[in-house]
Amino acid sequence: MLSYALIAFANATVGPYYLLYAISIIGLTPMEWALIASLQFLGATLKVPGGWLSDKFGKRKIMILSVLTCAPFTILFALSRSFFQALTASILLIVTGIHFAPVYQALQADLTPRTTRGRIMSLWQISSSLSTASGTLLGGFLFQTVDPTLPFYLFTAAELIGAFFLISFVREPERKEI
Repeated sequence: MLSYALIAFANATVGPYYLLYAISIIGLTPMEWALIASLQFLGATLKVPGGWLSDKFGKRKIMILSVLTCAPFTILFALSRSFFQALTASILLIVTGIHFAPVYQALQADLTPRTTRGRIMSLWQISSSLSTASGTLLGGFLFQTVDPTLPFYLFTAAELIGAFFLISFVREPERKEI
């Protein structure tokens, strides 16, 4: 749950600010950003193969791979200075980051006994909401008052800490809960 909370925090630090960064810092036109944003559909098409990969190779491995590969691409986006660079970074973010949440949900179900699943899901939702709220607040503060690139660097740091917790403490169950 801690790793998920860190990933939710990380995503919230940058999520609302991609558009502002793209337009005001990179200098993209609204049409260029619209093209990049419309590629979000790519993520939906990758969820099915991602689910298949997680069943075949293990949910934990796919989650770790997703976090570790996604982490640096936000910095790549922050370093972008053209449409092509921002497009490339965005596609890499979509392709690498799309698998974490659905695979985490499946692993959470595998780990949680049916008798406590409702309470665990409630706790998970509360921790996710608190992480998202604090990430959005901190990301906005950093973006507006300190440096607009800092939320993107914070994203990477939080993702890497989340990966550390995944690697160190998360194990797939030998027997899935039903």
